[in-house]
Amino acid sequence: GRLRQPIKPEWGDKFVYRYFAHTNPQGCKGWIYEYFKKNPKPNFRRIIAPSTENKYLADSFVKDLKEMFDEKEYAINVLGQDDNSTNNLIIKGFNESVQVKPLEINTKFPLHLTCDFNVDPMCWYVCQDYNDNTYILYESILENTDTVQAALHIAEVCRKYKDLQWIINGDSSGQARTTRGSDYTLLRDTLYMQGFTKLKTELLLRNPSIEWRINCFNQRMFGRDKQHHIFVHPQCQRLIYNFENLELKEGTNKPKLPSAKQIQRDNMLKYLNHPIDAVSYLVCYYHPITETTPYQEFVDRQLNVAEDVFGGKYDKRLI
Repeated sequence: GRLRQPIKPEWGDKFVYRYFAHTNPQGCKGWIYEYFKKNPKPNFRRIIAPSTENKYLADSFVKDLKEMFDEKEYAINVLGQDDNSTNNLIIKGFNESVQVKPLEINTKFPLHLTCDFNVDPMCWYVCQDYNDNTYILYESILENTDTVQAALHIAEVCRKYKDLQWIINGDSSGQARTTRGSDYTLLRDTLYMQGFTKLKTELLLRNPSIEWRINCFNQRMFGRDKQHHIFVHPQCQRLIYNFENLELKEGTNKPKLPSAKQIQRDNMLKYLNHPIDAVSYLVCYYHPITETTPYQEFVDRQLNVAEDVFGGKYDKRLI
């Protein structure tokens, strides 16, 4: 309210409104990082105030802080550094400098449209998958819409590539029938009427567990071979936001979803999770990892048990 007051003549020509906000360091790359570090505006300034530079704190107190916190907590809570770890995030191994870059459509390979059907927001991605890599090329996120409108949007922005092979992937629940037909029927029919005639659908019979989908995705994000296999166009801002902000729910391997009240306070939070859902359906279809149950692990152990010369048992897989 004070910043909206008109400037009074007696304040002089050089008067400038200034707003100061003070906060503890953030444990994730939230809006402070977004507005003051990643995409700073000319009149935005962030000052990091490490506790080690506070001349009113006794040296012994600062020393106690170093002993109290682990290395990561000390860097955030005492030195005021940004949290660059992924310990509390769903997505592991994301490296923006390596994986986010301008990408072009390779007309030698099919285009994939992978979908998460949701009224607000509906998240769809145009991708390609070849040479053991997944390329996420275009992000379509529409609010308060339906499948037909979203399909028309894709048809408009991708009309140049309508003669290529298009493969539709995504949420298996989209196959459920309604009075208008399934979401995939509506999608295919709409694209076909817009001139996209080379269409086929490749879906899992049912949606796998969230944990398994995320594990598949993380193995592609930064695999066991120590290589990145997912690359993203800079246009996919909501997806990148998810990579940097979607947290783990405490004590689980599932995403921590915002409440309705939290979304009311920060509208960006409603874009959490849905983009990850959309792209992970495609990744886990073409690059699944083996999902083992406790029973299967028991069977595997029994099949791989051998006996040494002294009569002891050992696991052959450890050799």
